[in-house]
Amino acid sequence: MAEENKTIDPKKHQIAIAKSMGLKQEVINFLEKVPVWDERELYYMCALDRMPLSDLIEMLNVNSSQAQIKKKRQEYLKKMYTDLEPIGRDIISLKEEVKGALSESQSTREIIARNIDSALEKQAAAQDETIRAKNEQIIMLQDQLRRIEGNHLKTEEVVHVINKHKPGKKLKFLNLGKGLLGKPVDTRKFINNYIKNEKMADEQKEYLLDCLEEGMSVKDIEKFASPDLPVEIMKRIKGLIAREGD
Repeated sequence: MAEENKTIDPKKHQIAIAKSMGLKQEVINFLEKVPVWDERELYYMCALDRMPLSDLIEMLNVNSSQAQIKKKRQEYLKKMYTDLEPIGRDIISLKEEVKGALSESQSTREIIARNIDSALEKQAAAQDETIRAKNEQIIMLQDQLRRIEGNHLKTEEVVHVINKHKPGKKLKFLNLGKGLLGKPVDTRKFINNYIKNEKMADEQKEYLLDCLEEGMSVKDIEKFASPDLPVEIMKRIKGLIAREGD
């Protein structure tokens, strides 16, 4: 089979990711209207944070700059996290655990607000770095696509790549036929997003690989896999996903 060079369309790639994250169709339609790909990335992150679509449309209509979009997102997140209301039994339970240790004084709210400002600034800096790295990621994906047979890597290639990047015991075999519900396992996405991700700790990679070996789909793993979440938190979220499925 002759190899063909494939060009990654950033817009199609971003829209595909947005659809996989379960965003509503009206949000998908809005993202398709954003002409610049790095601005589309910022609007996509705003949508994931559940910022109202009307706010996104307003920013686009006034030709908001990237800095203005980031500022609006910070203001939205700050308001959301400083005016929390119960959104479920698990959150209520966690709130009760810390209720005796924290007072609802104005000084406490100010401390929380300052900490959120600092965290959002660090997050914005990390997002800028992510956007700058997008072109390099696209080039890397193009190279990997030329080595793909169908939509998946060969089993031998997957084991080799995982053993190269994963600490601990070496794999001899990995069943990559189908995951839960008979759906194919997207090993390419799993390796790129987690095994090769330098931001992921060794313990996090080990846990996510265990989930894949158990037959969990990459789509479900995406719901809780993040370099910013400790393994224990990812386990709790995985449990919530399993309960929702039941």
